[in-house]
Amino acid sequence: MPMVKKTIPNLKMHPFETTLMGVLKGVAEYFDIAVSDAWLFGGSGHAFLINIHEKLWPSGPYVWKYDAFYKLVRNLGISMKDP
Repeated sequence: MPMVKKTIPNLKMHPFETTLMGVLKGVAEYFDIAVSDAWLFGGSGHAFLINIHEKLWPSGPYVWKYDAFYKLVRNLGISMKDP
C-alpha cells in the first residue's frame, strides 16, 4: 500500500531541540492557541519529563509512554492520540 502524503498549508514546525514540541508549537499557532513556549513545555508536562532506563542508560523520548503527556497537553486546548 503506497504511503499517502498530506500537507496542511501554513502549518510549520518550530526549531526546538525536541521535534515533538516544535510540532506542538506549530499546531498551537495553526489553531490560534495563544501559548508561550514556557507554558507549552510546562502545561504539557514535557519540561518535567525524564526517561531513565532501569540500568541508568540514557533514553530518548522515543521510548517513553506518552499517556501522561497526551493527558496533560489538554491543558493547552490540544488533543493528541496515537494513530
